[in-house]
Amino acid sequence: MSLFLLLTTALVAAYYTMQWLLSSFISFYVSNYAASHPTFQMPTWVNVALVILFTTVNYAFVLTLGLTAWFAVRKNCAERLVLTQGPEEMRPEELTCESGVDIEQSGVTDDSAAPAEPSVPGPEA
Repeated sequence: MSLFLLLTTALVAAYYTMQWLLSSFISFYVSNYAASHPTFQMPTWVNVALVILFTTVNYAFVLTLGLTAWFAVRKNCAERLVLTQGPEEMRPEELTCESGVDIEQSGVTDDSAAPAEPSVPGPEA
């Protein structure tokens, strides 16, 4: 989940940085250069490459946002299911792999449910 959030943040930053650069600085310098040099011609492939680049970035942006939302909703539903039913009442196929990964990463397993210190025999022993 956090990887998709990180990717989404990086994609948003890259997208808006590219939009800002192309809409302000690059277009300003190219138009000023073209105005001062009447023989200047922009190659056709540059416009095609920019259209392909921005189309790809737009689709990747939407896809990453969709994946982030999908994983967040899926994780929220799995957590809500665990909270309402409890993990012992659930069938194994109802548990998603994400909740299993979260349990493993947090260090909570069936083995660690036992007390950390061995029990000390009491006076009756």
